[in-house]
Amino acid sequence: MGANVEYFKKRLTEEIGEVASNQVLKTASEIFDYAPKEDQPERVLGLLYGLVQSGKTNIINMTTAIAIDKSFKLSIILTDRNNTLQTQTVGRSEDALSTPYIKKISELEKDDMGLLDIYVKTDGLVIISKKDPRDLEQLNLVLSKLSDIANVPTLIIDDEADAIGLNTKQRNEDSEHKVSTINAALVNLREVFSSHLMLQVTATPQAIVLQNDVDGGFHPEFVVLSKAGEGYVGIDEFFSEINSLNYIRNVNLEEVQELKEIFDEDVSILPDGLLSSLNTFIVAGAIKILEEPDSQNNQFTYLSHISHSQQVHETLRVMIKAYIRDLTHALKIPTEHKTRTDILSGLNSAYEDVVGTCSSVPVFSKILEAIDQNIASHDVLVVNSSPNGVRELNFNKKFNFVIGGNRLNRGITLPRLLVTYYGRSSSRPQVDTLFQHARMCGYRSKDLNVTRIFIPQELASIFATISDHDSRQRELIESGEFKSILYLEHDVVKPTRPNVIPTTVGIYKPGKSTFPRIPEFNKSKIELITNYIDTKLHGFPHKQVISIDISLVSDILSRIPLISTGSWNEKVICSYLNTYYIQKYSNEKVNLIITEANVGLASSRGSQALGSILSPATQDLATSSDPSIPLVILTRNPGVKSEWDDTPFWIPWFRFPVGESHVLFNVENF
Repeated sequence: MGANVEYFKKRLTEEIGEVASNQVLKTASEIFDYAPKEDQPERVLGLLYGLVQSGKTNIINMTTAIAIDKSFKLSIILTDRNNTLQTQTVGRSEDALSTPYIKKISELEKDDMGLLDIYVKTDGLVIISKKDPRDLEQLNLVLSKLSDIANVPTLIIDDEADAIGLNTKQRNEDSEHKVSTINAALVNLREVFSSHLMLQVTATPQAIVLQNDVDGGFHPEFVVLSKAGEGYVGIDEFFSEINSLNYIRNVNLEEVQELKEIFDEDVSILPDGLLSSLNTFIVAGAIKILEEPDSQNNQFTYLSHISHSQQVHETLRVMIKAYIRDLTHALKIPTEHKTRTDILSGLNSAYEDVVGTCSSVPVFSKILEAIDQNIASHDVLVVNSSPNGVRELNFNKKFNFVIGGNRLNRGITLPRLLVTYYGRSSSRPQVDTLFQHARMCGYRSKDLNVTRIFIPQELASIFATISDHDSRQRELIESGEFKSILYLEHDVVKPTRPNVIPTTVGIYKPGKSTFPRIPEFNKSKIELITNYIDTKLHGFPHKQVISIDISLVSDILSRIPLISTGSWNEKVICSYLNTYYIQKYSNEKVNLIITEANVGLASSRGSQALGSILSPATQDLATSSDPSIPLVILTRNPGVKSEWDDTPFWIPWFRFPVGESHVLFNVENF
């Protein structure tokens, strides 16, 4: 164990415990196992697939510690374009690493290059750079001044790699401008070094998975999953069917829409869902204060996240401040407040709800006393890019009310988030964006008994969908299956923003069928394969639906050669059957129909594609087959029509099951 690893391991153990720190070291070691060897210079690109709010920074810093101890003396950490996050990254690196020289790129503009050279040769140099044109230009300038930099083994960490850095012009029809500025800068950065390990880091890799697998591209060669430590609460904890009754409280969607349309700052009447969420937060915070009255960590957060509009944020700020004023008035001067009874009734309803998930709660009168004594310690923070939006988030009050929009998407951690009032919606939202909205995730198990999420049922269902998608994707990767495929309910959510998806990405919809445009028919290329398939299918009944092993079907489909594929991709189909379908249903069988048809090329398609390969009788059989089970039809063509080579050949046909995920895939990667 090197000096930096030993130093950080000790600090980490003190902070999160021996078991958790061992897991961080194990994951970082697994990552660095893929690094180029000293005598074999190469450029390696990998992905750390994390969990939202799971402490990926610890893995980043441990990987950096290993790299420096293993002679990778230069580390470059690329961050979001947020200055606060860059400063935070510098601070965490300084806390984690004992020997290297650690600087933001902006601080190196006038630094002594000779000093930097010394650290690159000895104790290590760590450069933190935002992914913006100015920082990346300065980074390129600094690197150009270092001695023999091309031969320095280097670690490049690209944090939130899917958010900034992928090519946003992949769908641009202008062939002369097909690379976006940041993407071009990252490509150039990688080309500086003859030997480097570049690690993409994100909890939302959908865009990365779909990238083209080409030299110099951004599709990873390997994937390492980060593991949740003890006390971590993930999105499935809140939105799974089993647990949702504990934490999810339905808000009428119309209420959220009306809030987005109110721009009168004098509005003081709170809608029911918003009022209930505020009451719940105050009660939950009071319960936690009474549990540990002397704790130095009694700073709690409420989050309202319903819109990107700054006008809406201001409306909510006015409403919440009015709520706090009325609550304080009712508690402090009860004889003067006409609606004190209504206020206490609302708090009592919240109390009764929280009691349902708390094993031991003080009586309601004690809760009111705690609120009365602590409500003065509060703050209302608007987190957006407006002049009135807070730049630095300091949670030093007991009750912190946070209102925000897009600035809450990535990298912002909300301490002891007890209640979320959520209403961000679109006709078809993106998986990566929604996951980044899941601020309620993290190491929050100690507060889970009072945690609530106020959200319209329509949006809660979408979160449940993306939770299931993430679980399946991680299971497949953990089993060793990592291809350019996403299994996603595409009619409900999009994987990511369209401009970073290559034009080569295709989709198979549930319940839809596919077959190749033109199979191989030349005798010299097909005769042996036809004989092989004939032998494999010998003895199976024809013209009826039978159940057959996926392994046999995959073997046959993978052997049938094609002249023109059309929408057919047997590698994607076989991958779907052998990984996703088998794992999800523990079923290694699919339905099969074996038939014969003297099919030719369709004149209506210019003789550039097969005609209909299913006779009416075969179509009736296909309709009778259980649509929830994948269906394969193998049609033996005698090959006697004039366009063929007087040799039989097999034509495959496949139908995806209904009620299942869409299959998104990058054609170029298969």
